[in-house]
Amino acid sequence: MPLSSRRPDDAPSHNAPALPPESDAQRLLEELRIHQVELQLQSDALQASQQEALAQAERYRHLLRAAPVPLCQLDERGAIRAPNDALCQLLGQPAHTLQDQLLYRLGHDELQRVRALQAVQQSTHQKSHEVRGVWLRGAEAPLLVDLHFSEVPTPQGGQHRWLVALVDQTARHREHEALQEANEALHKALAVNQELALLADRSPNAVMICDADQRIRWVNPSFIQATGYSLQEARGMRPDDLLGPGQDDATVRLMQQRVMRGEAVDRIRVPRQTRLGTQYWAEVSVLPVHNEAGLISRHIVIERDISDRLQAESEREALMKAEANHAVKTEFLSRMSHNMRTPLNAVMGFAHLLLQGPEAVPLPGQRKKLEIIHQAGQQLLGLVNQALQLAQLEHALEDYAPEAINLQPLASDCATLMAAQAHAQGLQIVCDVPIIYAMGDAQRVREILDNLLSNAVKYSMRPGVIEVRGQLDPVTHLVQLTVRDPGVGIAPQDQARIFQPFTRLDETAGMAPGHGIGLAICKRLAELMLGDLTVHSTVGQGSTFTLTLPAADHLMAHPTPVTTGDTDEPPLELPAMRLLCVEDNAMNRVLIEAVFSTQPQVQVAMACTLNEGLQCVRGAPPDVVLLDINLPDGHGLTLAHEVAQWPAERRPLVIALSADALPESIAVATDTGVDHYLVKPLQINRLLNILHAHFRV
Repeated sequence: MPLSSRRPDDAPSHNAPALPPESDAQRLLEELRIHQVELQLQSDALQASQQEALAQAERYRHLLRAAPVPLCQLDERGAIRAPNDALCQLLGQPAHTLQDQLLYRLGHDELQRVRALQAVQQSTHQKSHEVRGVWLRGAEAPLLVDLHFSEVPTPQGGQHRWLVALVDQTARHREHEALQEANEALHKALAVNQELALLADRSPNAVMICDADQRIRWVNPSFIQATGYSLQEARGMRPDDLLGPGQDDATVRLMQQRVMRGEAVDRIRVPRQTRLGTQYWAEVSVLPVHNEAGLISRHIVIERDISDRLQAESEREALMKAEANHAVKTEFLSRMSHNMRTPLNAVMGFAHLLLQGPEAVPLPGQRKKLEIIHQAGQQLLGLVNQALQLAQLEHALEDYAPEAINLQPLASDCATLMAAQAHAQGLQIVCDVPIIYAMGDAQRVREILDNLLSNAVKYSMRPGVIEVRGQLDPVTHLVQLTVRDPGVGIAPQDQARIFQPFTRLDETAGMAPGHGIGLAICKRLAELMLGDLTVHSTVGQGSTFTLTLPAADHLMAHPTPVTTGDTDEPPLELPAMRLLCVEDNAMNRVLIEAVFSTQPQVQVAMACTLNEGLQCVRGAPPDVVLLDINLPDGHGLTLAHEVAQWPAERRPLVIALSADALPESIAVATDTGVDHYLVKPLQINRLLNILHAHFRV
């Protein structure tokens, strides 16, 4: 019972202790009051302390929630507690979604979740812990964060908690990646620039790098070598001002307009000039380079010297033009030859019959005139042949296959054939050629030697000796054939002219027939065989012509055929045969009839056109077809081709008689089926010999 509830008259029992005196009671009461006040004060202090603690906790929570750094607490399970606004904003999730969510489950992928779980587990054993570079799921893209763990003090016996700060490193990581990419791009660009610099430095073309104002900033070594200007001399100059004096203004304007529009200039030809004034042609290309703003920052100019190429193109065009002119000339000479041989065929043929035919009984004085007619025809024919040969000379040795030639029998043969003509003029030919071998074409060497001996006889107006000598020069390894005559000689100023076509010297023009073509042909034939033909002469004392040819080994030689004389002698009487002459020219038909008029056993039929000829051979096949090539209604080779398909026992002998003397025409005719090809004017004895040889028993 409290003391205040006891009554005064309540007497204590005999066993109760004695009550203190009244003064002691008052003192005790006072102490109690004091103690009560102290308790009240302590209670107020505790209450104030609790309120302060609550206020501090609220301030802490507010500070945590408003902190700019993403923060949250983790409990012992690793679950998120009290995520602040910065964390919610970073992860793109509201607080109630993040509350109680396990932190490691925010990992971007399985690997990152394992790393986050390991970080949470490690933090339970340390007061502070840090894990860098963990990828978490973000609202739009993965986030790279550093995790900082700090243990939160708790009352004794309370649950452990940790404060986790998530430092966003995504932007820094992206900046680092961008920096890395930029560095890689820079290194690649530097490598490319080094390669381009090496390429430009070693390019055979002149390379210039110019600024936006087209002034030279850098040149490569090829520019220095090509133009003669150093970099110091070229820097600050415009290429056109430095290299382009005298170039076409229209070309300059065109290039400038394109460059000003920012367009590339591709391979424009312009004339250029070096430091020493040498002119050359260049192919110029200009490439504008733009900066990030789209403005031209510099120009790359590349120039290639095309002088050699233009020269080659010019030479090729000149060659094509020359070949075209040569073809026109050859065609003209071929037509001229054809048109001249046709009347010559009649003139020389009838002259031959009047002189050598079995019924030839010329009146007194007529034989000399007939001989002159025949000789003039021979000269005209020689002119036609030489003109055609001169036109075909460049192609005469297209299939040239040089062989070793023994010059001793060849020279002896030529001297023997010319001996009778020389003897008639009181001349003697002495041939002193040892066994020496030269590389060449035997037929062409024979033509040259025949021409030189013929000229020696023509132009030697007094009796004397014509010498033919040969020797081998062991130093130059060349063979020399010389023909020396006692003729009128040639003045020094004329010795080069005589090898030009159609050149006859005034002092010899009236001495002997000639046309000034033979020596030109001989000179060119010698050159085509890699040799030469030269002359040394003294007026009034004679001339010495020297044919030089490469020497050859005698082991390479083939026997040289020897011609002992004219084989076209009149044959014996022909056997019986049927002959068809397909000829559109009336004079030539009359000539053929006259040739065989003394051979009654030869039955001659005439056809004027190709169609008539085909009808004749199909109706009654002859033994011989004498065929003109150019007929009014077609080509004579059509008939030859048809006959060539017949069985051998029925096939007639086909002899072409044509004014076309071109080697290619003869080759085509032979390939088509022509057995013999005779060029007009007709060599009567040769025709008769062919027939006699073919039909003899």
